[in-house]
Amino acid sequence: MSKFGIIVSSVISFLLISAAATAAERLKIVSAAPYPYHKPNNDGFVDLLLTDTFKRSGYEISIFPGRSLRAIHNVTAGESDALLGAKYCCADLPELVRVPEVFFEGTIVAAVLNKNIKITDWADLALYKVAHLRDWKAVTSNLPPDVSAVELKRPYQMFKMLAAGRFDVVISSAELTKAWIDKLKLDVKILTPPLLEIDVFLFMNIKHKEKVGSIAASLKEIKADGTV
Repeated sequence: MSKFGIIVSSVISFLLISAAATAAERLKIVSAAPYPYHKPNNDGFVDLLLTDTFKRSGYEISIFPGRSLRAIHNVTAGESDALLGAKYCCADLPELVRVPEVFFEGTIVAAVLNKNIKITDWADLALYKVAHLRDWKAVTSNLPPDVSAVELKRPYQMFKMLAAGRFDVVISSAELTKAWIDKLKLDVKILTPPLLEIDVFLFMNIKHKEKVGSIAASLKEIKADGTV
C-alpha cells in the first residue's frame, strides 16, 4: 500500500473509532401507559417527554409497550433500562432506583353512561358493576373488597362495553378516558371529583443509578421551559 493509502486508511479508522466512542448510549424504556400517552408515530405526550428528557442528558431511547407487571419484570431483570410507574408500584424493589423528579401527574376518574350515577369516593363503587384495565395497581389497590369488578386488556373494548351497558362504571385515567370518549364519539360522562391523583415517576435499573441526577435535572429543565 502506498504512503498516501496508509494515511487515508489511518484517517478513516480514526474517524470510525471516534464516531463509535462519541455515539450516544441507547436505552430501552418500557411503558404500560396506553393511548393517548403513546401514539404509533411516537408523538404522544409521554413519547415526546421521554425522548426530550433523555436527549438532554445525552442518551437515545427506544420505547417499548408492555403491561405493568411485565414492565417491572423486564427492568428488574435488566432486560430493559427504565419504566414509568406510580411511586408505590416499585418503591420496595432494590433492583430499581427512582428518578426523584415527578415525570407527570395523573388523575383517576370514574366514567358512566347513566348520568344519574353519583360517585364521590371509592366506597361508592360497591353499588355498581365496574370495569378497569388489567394490572393498574392504582385502581386495584383502592377498590372496595365487595365490588363487582372486571379487568380488561384493551381500552377500546372497555369503553365499547360501557357504551353497550355491560358495566355501570369504568375507572381509568382522565386523559385516557377523554381520548376514548372522543375517539369513539360516546355519550359518556366523566364524574367529579376525581377518585385519585397520582404522581408518575421514572424508575431505572440500579446499574444506571449514576444517570439519575442528570435525568432528573433534564426533566426539571423541560418543565421550566415548557418544551413539552
